[in-house]
Amino acid sequence: MAQKHPVAIVAWKILLRIVLFCMMVYLAAYESVFALNILWNYLGYVTPEGFFGFTFTDDFVSVELPLVLFGSIFFGVLGKKIDYILIFLILLQALWEYNSTSTVTYGMFWGLVGAAIIGNVIGLILKLLRQRFLPKLVV
Repeated sequence: MAQKHPVAIVAWKILLRIVLFCMMVYLAAYESVFALNILWNYLGYVTPEGFFGFTFTDDFVSVELPLVLFGSIFFGVLGKKIDYILIFLILLQALWEYNSTSTVTYGMFWGLVGAAIIGNVIGLILKLLRQRFLPKLVV
């Protein structure tokens, strides 16, 4: 039985994480409309004043909530130490983005932390299911 080359294994793992990141960004952009409704209706977000009423703040803020959720789920399924570092960096970036907006409430910050926790729990459950039912799958 032939062994795979170690460079190919590392390249496969890097490619897998890049593909997961692209999927996560696509899903976050798709779900941003729903996240913006949650921010407006439940977490008390108010659109800040822009330049003649035009601002990109809603777009950036609404992407952060699903980005944290899907990032926690996708990288939580892989469950390596580097993946948890990526989850933490995504959460820090989202908190920084929220902090730069003047109309953000504390409920929005707690919503981000809650999305990260829920995503990690779902990712852990999926990781345990993957390890139980697909033990030979190497990620």
